[in-house]
Amino acid sequence: MSKEMETNINNQDYLQIIESMPEIVCNMEQHMMHQIEKHGLTMPQFWVLTRLFHAERKLKVSEISESLDLPASSMTEMLDKLEKAGFVKRQRIKDDRRVVVIETTKKSEQLRQKLTHSNLHFFQEFFNKLREDEKQTVLKMIRILREYTRSWRENKPES
Repeated sequence: MSKEMETNINNQDYLQIIESMPEIVCNMEQHMMHQIEKHGLTMPQFWVLTRLFHAERKLKVSEISESLDLPASSMTEMLDKLEKAGFVKRQRIKDDRRVVVIETTKKSEQLRQKLTHSNLHFFQEFFNKLREDEKQTVLKMIRILREYTRSWRENKPES
């Protein structure tokens, strides 16, 4: 952030950001939840699928659990329901039969495409109301926030 930009922001602006972020996140989550519930999923189940969608490989149950800060017992129950609904498959590792990895299915990939289309439409409506310079500013700030908040997660202190 440039010094010029830094000096133009006062405590009132920071407070507005602090107060606005939970509302923004909540509103977006409600939109997502509505879309997800149409397919019989809960938000935590969708988080699991999203984690799997973004992985470049099959994930161990413990990896999913750790990345979402969910207890292993909750993860097992959630994966049971997702597997029963046909959204994920469990697979045992040949070298170590105790290790189970999870992968998405064709059904979950179809769901991903539907939700992506729905969310694309949602954001297109929003961005169509903005001027070009506003669009670029929003996109830039989202990228910055995403990177900054990722660093929090990666560097979170042990409790």
